[in-house]
Order: sequence, then C-alpha cells, then structure tokens
Amino acid sequence: MECRAVLTFPLVILTCLLGTADSNPTRSPCATQSSFSMETVMNHPIPRRCKKGLMTWHYPMGSMILHFQPRIPENRTVWVCVSADTAATGMGLSDVTAERVRPLPNFVSRYYATCVPTVEGRVDLKWDVSQEIATYIATIAYTVVKVPR
Repeated sequence: MECRAVLTFPLVILTCLLGTADSNPTRSPCATQSSFSMETVMNHPIPRRCKKGLMTWHYPMGSMILHFQPRIPENRTVWVCVSADTAATGMGLSDVTAERVRPLPNFVSRYYATCVPTVEGRVDLKWDVSQEIATYIATIAYTVVKVPR
C-alpha cells in the first residue's frame, strides 16, 4: 500500500489511499506536499500508519523537520530509510532525533537510501536548504523498515 498526503500553505488536506489499482495516489496521507513557508523551520508529522511515501517540497527554502512515530511490533527493530526522488541534491539531511544532531550522507541518487533507527519509538529528520537552489520542487521518498531482533 502506497500512502500520500497533501499539505498546502496554509491548509492541510489528508486523505487515505486504500491500495487498489485504480486509486488516486494524491489521496493518501503518506505522500505529502508542502509549499513555501515564511517560517524558518516547518514541522511535519508523518502519520503512524504510513510505511512508505513521499515528501514533496514546493519552492524549498529554509528547513523542514519530518517526524516519524511508526508502529513498532514486539521483537522488531524499526528504521526509517529516505532517498532522493526528485531534485533533492544540494539539500542536506540530518538526524535530529532525541535532540541530537547527526548529519546524514548527501543524497546521491534515487537508488541510494540512508536509514536511521528509531530512538524511543521515533525518528526526526531535518531537511535543509543551506543555499538558495534554483528548483521548483524537491521530493524525498521514505520507507519504514521493520527488522527482526
């Protein structure tokens, strides 16, 4: 099941994709879109039920923090993996879970993922535009991976 959501300035629209072949992916809460914001840091929680999705950022400026609190079954270790989907090169990604800042490798391609383990049931990733980049849209893909202990 692929999930998506739409976040537009200043309105949030969330709908769910049930995973049928003819479903519209823009109706899922796991694929989010965010527009330009005057805030220095935008916060965006990812719904707990989302196992896979996209975060699309229109006119990327400043920073955005993606908050993951996935469901964690017993006897499993949970990681959140992210990769560049569209024009995310030149943008930085850091793990800011549990108030620590750990820079992650730069996005290389859509076929390369960076994975971060949950800490106390959550992962917080800060996505930065450190310089003015000339792109209309940037997208990262995420996947929640559950591994047996």
